[in-house]
Amino acid sequence: MRSTFALAFFVLTSLSPALAAPNTREIQRRYCEADAMRLCKDLVPDEKKIIACMYAKQTQLSPECYRVFKASARPKS
Repeated sequence: MRSTFALAFFVLTSLSPALAAPNTREIQRRYCEADAMRLCKDLVPDEKKIIACMYAKQTQLSPECYRVFKASARPKS
C-alpha cells in the first residue's frame, strides 16, 4: 500500500517539469493523491495510464486537484 502511495506521488509530480519544485510537489500530493487512488488505482503501476485516467476523469476530480491538472500541460501520448 505504501508503494502505491509513493507511485501516485511520483505520477502527480511528473505531470509537468515546471511543477516539480518541492513546495509544489507537496501541494500536488496533498490535493491529488486521494483522487488518483479513488479514480485510477486499478492502473497502478502504469504512470502514463494513471495520468491519462485522471485527465479523462477531470470532472470527478476534487476542485484543488482539478486546478493542479489545469496548471499542467496535457501529456503527449
